Amino acid sequence: MSKYSSDLPKRKPSKRLPGYDYSQEGAYFITICTHKMHNLFGVMDKNRVILNNFGKLVESEWYRTAELRVNVEIYSDEFIIMPNHFHGIIWIQYVGATGSVARANATGIQPNS
Repeated sequence: MSKYSSDLPKRKPSKRLPGYDYSQEGAYFITICTHKMHNLFGVMDKNRVILNNFGKLVESEWYRTAELRVNVEIYSDEFIIMPNHFHGIIWIQYVGATGSVARANATGIQPNS
């Protein structure tokens, strides 16, 4: 008997391009949906999104992504938070080093120390 239940829902096939290195530089469009599309991030009011505390947290963490990663750029006009999903464009820049080396150069902290 398998350790995985056959009653679990099947995942949709990946939309990723087979063999493509998504860590290379470029612009990437990201969509993240809430579980069962529940309105966890806010509500719509007259064609405007009113973010709740979870929606505001998503927004602050989106901006924090670029603060934590020296090779990532994001722009305030390239993302939107909807009540049950999020769309954003993330720009990955080439830094010419591995992530741990790039972070060490940016922070002054030696990798693996």
